[in-house]
Amino acid sequence: MKLSHDVFQSTRILAIAFSCMVSWGAKANAQGFTTDGFYVGPSIGLGFKSALGYGISSEYALTNYLGFGLDGAYYRFTESILSSPIYTASYDLSVAGLFAFGAIHPFSQSRYDPFLRIGWGYLNVNSIFTTTASPSSPQPRATYTSGFLGAFQVGLRYHFSEAFSTRVTIGFPIFLALGVDFRF
Repeated sequence: MKLSHDVFQSTRILAIAFSCMVSWGAKANAQGFTTDGFYVGPSIGLGFKSALGYGISSEYALTNYLGFGLDGAYYRFTESILSSPIYTASYDLSVAGLFAFGAIHPFSQSRYDPFLRIGWGYLNVNSIFTTTASPSSPQPRATYTSGFLGAFQVGLRYHFSEAFSTRVTIGFPIFLALGVDFRF
């Protein structure tokens, strides 16, 4: 039951954030993804089990259609999987990811900039599983894993002005992310 409430809260936060981003710069002049632009900004999104994640994204435009960059993200959640008067079990999972990518912007226009990012990701997952046979005998078990994997993102950037845009991505390291980008 708690998970459904968390999903609702996370979805509501993302909807409010996106509405604010769209209404903030709706009337500004825009210039799309352009050569030598450096885009950087924070992200908020949904990770595994709808955990609220945070991150940062950066991209450098080599041409009007090609870029490369780096994304990083972190999210964490705890879930009770069994609870009784005699025995409890829960786990705490934290995930950190880093994604180096090349990007193609094949249909970039002055305001709308759809893109595909393909690259190499590094994922670090820490999990602590705790059980109690009785309240006085907790038995935590920790696991740790990390590794490299091929990864991708599909996304859309909306340019409000030459210096400000919003971004939505689906893929790695946060499953669904909303962000704002500032161009330098």
